[in-house]
Amino acid sequence: MIDININIPDGWGVPNDEDEYTSMEEVPMLDPEDEREEEWKRWKDSPYQISNMGRVRRVQQNGAFKLRKPRSDDRGKHRVNLTWNSQGVNHREEPFIHQVVMELFGPTKPSGEHIVVCHRKPTGEDGKPDNRISNLYWCDRSKNVEDSWDDGLMEQGAKWKD
Repeated sequence: MIDININIPDGWGVPNDEDEYTSMEEVPMLDPEDEREEEWKRWKDSPYQISNMGRVRRVQQNGAFKLRKPRSDDRGKHRVNLTWNSQGVNHREEPFIHQVVMELFGPTKPSGEHIVVCHRKPTGEDGKPDNRISNLYWCDRSKNVEDSWDDGLMEQGAKWKD
C-alpha cells in the first residue's frame, strides 16, 4: 500500500460532501442593512449568482442555495471556482470577484486601452478586499498602480498579508 500525503495550500479549493468546491477562506458576511440592499444576478448560463455586495452563491434545482467561499490569490484579490454543466458541456471558470461584480452591476466599460476595475479602498473593515459595487470603478492601469503605491500596497507588500 502506498501512502500519499497531499498538502493543500491555503485558499485552494477542496471537495466537500456535496462535491462542491469551497476554499478555506470565510464567506463574506454582511450586516442586516447591507443584506436588505443585496441584489443577485445570474452569471452566464450557470447555476451561480453574484451579488452587488461581492458574494457568490450556487442555486440548486430545488431553489436552495449555498454561498461560495472565495479564495485569495497571491496578490490579495479574491477569486471563486465555478464549475457547472450546461447542455452536456462542462464549464470551469475562476474569475476575479471584483471583475464579475463590475460586469454585472457596474457601468459599461469605457473605451480606451488598459482599462481595469479598481477599488476605491483597497480593503474592507475585515482587512480583505471590498468587492461591493460601491467600492469599484473603472480606471486605467497606470492609475491603478498609482493608487496601489498611495495605499502602501506596493512598498510594504499587501496589507492583507500581514
